[in-house]
Amino acid sequence: VVPVSPRPLTTTPADEDRFVSYIDFNGPDKDRPGAPGRCWLWAGYRHPSGYGVFSLRTGSVKAHRLSYRIFNGEFNLRHQIDHKCRNTSCVNPEHLEPVSDSENQRRKRHALQDQLLLEEEAKV
Repeated sequence: VVPVSPRPLTTTPADEDRFVSYIDFNGPDKDRPGAPGRCWLWAGYRHPSGYGVFSLRTGSVKAHRLSYRIFNGEFNLRHQIDHKCRNTSCVNPEHLEPVSDSENQRRKRHALQDQLLLEEEAKV
């Protein structure tokens, strides 16, 4: 797991330009409720868990957390940033939402249950 620091995500305009240069804006079109349009895929380094990682002078940060901050503004750093599209390499700010740890875990369980149901239906 990539450590998440409680420190503020401080960037310069050059950091933000470099960040945007790692985004593939032509990802899959998820078009899920609450996550309209295409995923923006992180084309930089990805942790084996699938999460994008971006390096700042102050250390590494998860790309989706930084994307949310750059495009949507500050958020409570104790919150997790949920991928409403369920794509861990997505950095589209419209697909991201700050939530509590318990809410994020609940959503992951729900998404897994949905996936298992789809796989069972496909077998029939």
